[in-house]
Amino acid sequence: MDRLPDELILYILSYLDEQDSVNVQSLSKRFLKLGRDHNIWKELCFEKAPAESARRRQRLSLVEDSRLSALRQAFSTLTEQNHGGSNDSSATVPSNTARSRSLASWDPRYPGDDIDFYQEYIHRYAPIAPTTWLDLPKDRINGANWAHEATGFGTLRDSTGEVSELVAPLDDGSVCVWGVSKDADGDNTGTIRLAGRSPAGLLTGLSDGSDHATIATESKNIMTEVGAVDCVSINSSSKRGLFAVQNDLQEVDLRTLRIISTQSYTFPITALSEATDSTPVTVGTSSTVYLYDSRVSQAYRSSDNDMKVEVIGGPTASYAVLTQPGPLSILHHNQDDSIWIAGRFTHLLNYDRRFFPRLKGTLHSGARISCLSSLPHPHIPRDLDLVSNLSNPLTALQTAKSIPGTTLIAAGVYKGKGSLELYGLSPSSSPTPSLASKYQNRQTASTSKLLAAVPTGAHIVTSDSDGNIKWFERSGAHRIRTMNINAPAPSFDSPASSAQEAHATGTEIPSFNTMQSQAQSQGLWNTADADAPGHGDIVRKIVPLRTGDGASGKGAQNPLLLWSGDGRVGVLGWGRRAVFTQRKGTEEGTGEGEDWDVEGEDEGYVSGFSSGSGGIRGGGRKGDGQEEESEEERLRVNARRAERRAREDAERQFAGSMRRALEGQANEARWMRGLGLGG
Repeated sequence: MDRLPDELILYILSYLDEQDSVNVQSLSKRFLKLGRDHNIWKELCFEKAPAESARRRQRLSLVEDSRLSALRQAFSTLTEQNHGGSNDSSATVPSNTARSRSLASWDPRYPGDDIDFYQEYIHRYAPIAPTTWLDLPKDRINGANWAHEATGFGTLRDSTGEVSELVAPLDDGSVCVWGVSKDADGDNTGTIRLAGRSPAGLLTGLSDGSDHATIATESKNIMTEVGAVDCVSINSSSKRGLFAVQNDLQEVDLRTLRIISTQSYTFPITALSEATDSTPVTVGTSSTVYLYDSRVSQAYRSSDNDMKVEVIGGPTASYAVLTQPGPLSILHHNQDDSIWIAGRFTHLLNYDRRFFPRLKGTLHSGARISCLSSLPHPHIPRDLDLVSNLSNPLTALQTAKSIPGTTLIAAGVYKGKGSLELYGLSPSSSPTPSLASKYQNRQTASTSKLLAAVPTGAHIVTSDSDGNIKWFERSGAHRIRTMNINAPAPSFDSPASSAQEAHATGTEIPSFNTMQSQAQSQGLWNTADADAPGHGDIVRKIVPLRTGDGASGKGAQNPLLLWSGDGRVGVLGWGRRAVFTQRKGTEEGTGEGEDWDVEGEDEGYVSGFSSGSGGIRGGGRKGDGQEEESEEERLRVNARRAERRAREDAERQFAGSMRRALEGQANEARWMRGLGLGG
């Protein structure tokens, strides 16, 4: 075999299935390289593509139906008689030609687009690994456990576009930073470790002058009042982060975890754009849009509470007033210095940064958009499909892919159902945006609201309000796979249940109407434990671990970073075990949170707060070098523990009863929406 040329070995490998193609890679370095050949895995991806599977099923159904075959034969005979025996060669397409046209129509590559089809196959069809949910810091305040939630998250990337640190504000007003490192044995595994945490109340201004419980309670009310998704924007070059907290925009130095500056606005901040050194950050409030540049002084600052209703009095050139409130997502299109804004209104607003705040143009959607993203490639119209339109030549599709352009991706809700929309923008010198084509998938995208949509690899990943994560082709028309974050983690050592199989293989979780009887007895999400942590959770934000040059690394997976509605931050990968493992604690020398939750500890310091009277800083245990507690002190501690357990039990019972009531209401609403017919 060593003497055979690579071309002959590749020809032999092309006859193997995917499992054998993976096994052959362990033979030698040469077979490792040949076993990951792009053309081989491109064919395997194509064979399992939804469009190709549908084409083969249609072809088989036509061949197997004898009555339809007889009707076609009679029609062909009649056509030949009417045309003097002539036969239109385009009426039938040979199977090999039809497959070639289907492959060309499916091919997601563009000129100059580098796609690793080996990793693409893994992302599309490999088993999904258990999600790694980060253990957020916990505090012990007055003898009670305070579990925190992340109110958003951002990423700090290196020069290759790979995430080096995760940044998340917590509901107590602190900022946490996790370091992300790859293992030495490969690019597909790594470690996440808490690198630092700021004092509680940093973002809310309550870090001084209040007791620990007051800081945690009041900060949580402030941090969760607006509920914005894009409330964190990280500048990887300057290592600074922008955090939206109600009406204030806090700029934090991520190296020292201290606030650099604060900018106040008239209305609550609902969306932030990406932060870079080359362009100002676009800040969207509930009724206005601003440009924020920390390098220059702001033209309009509102510090007096009596002036928070005065908008007309500010400089007219400093902000844009929205006729309809509620921007939720802001996208910078740096190719033409344009800003796209979408939200609870039915249009996509386009501004030119050079002439801000003048409105450049709009695109009508009709849907309420939750997320905006883009592809640096032109959108291919549906009428250029080579399978459904046999008259289209292959050159027309190739020409459309080579034309410069950008595809705008929008995800939202339209009449109660998810809407995945693609808009093709072509370069134009006109003052208004030039819409070349558009496609709106409002039938098969989701039965519920879409919350996020991001392009990664050669596909698009979305999430909806049912907890589903779905993978779509770049065309947005065909769904590749689906998983639900509330499904139990798969067990590879024992036979899996149906929910576990769905989680591992990526098949879609059965809908409500197909499992109505089970849903009534087990809950809306098909699980008997209604009070389990994370039950009924959703994914509000998806961020690929690698972008740019880092995403095209050969043999390297591109896991997805998730932020859930329950305030959890996780990593989703592929394989039989979690892609990332986490180490608790912080780096030496930070002086913060060496132990998050020490068993038997009633008062003390854990990450966010300094210890009170009698507490031990750094999570140290009581009794080390100290006198034994008196009997009265032990009784007091036991009474406090019993009170805390009773309170937690009452809260858990109340949460369970409320969840069951809401599940029953949701069951009725979904059944009525589909009229009992599986809609």
